[in-house]
Amino acid sequence: MSQEPVVELFVRLIIPDTTAITALNTLKKLGFPLTKLSREDYYQFVLDANADAEAFADRIKKVDVLVNANKHRAETTINSHKEKEDFGILVMNSDDDCAGILKTLKERLGFAEIKSMKRGTYWTFEAEPGADREKLAHDIAKALLYNPHYQEYLLC
Repeated sequence: MSQEPVVELFVRLIIPDTTAITALNTLKKLGFPLTKLSREDYYQFVLDANADAEAFADRIKKVDVLVNANKHRAETTINSHKEKEDFGILVMNSDDDCAGILKTLKERLGFAEIKSMKRGTYWTFEAEPGADREKLAHDIAKALLYNPHYQEYLLC
């Protein structure tokens, strides 16, 4: 039995992201030693075991309900996590089952091979030299990037 492929889609604004800029400035004012902060929309798709993950990844990057070609840049990974030198924080709503977008993708747009999906916001940051990046990631997530009442976060 083959393993179910997992495709991750990262969607980033082409223009400057004012939300990320504001968050960076706020975190700096709170005393965090950050030099850069960026934000991407994150989608994870678990596919049927016999699905062609490469073809799916090429198709999903062109879906306009997820990626607007005029203002976004999209990147995918298959069965792995994004390789970045920056440290990542994935923030997801705890009760988000993605039912609406999943139904649209499967029924209206023909992505029947999707078994399940998750979505969230993927934050990456760079810190001043010598900073403990893992501790810093936990601290900035708790200070500003997630709300413990309805969200959870993972370090990537």
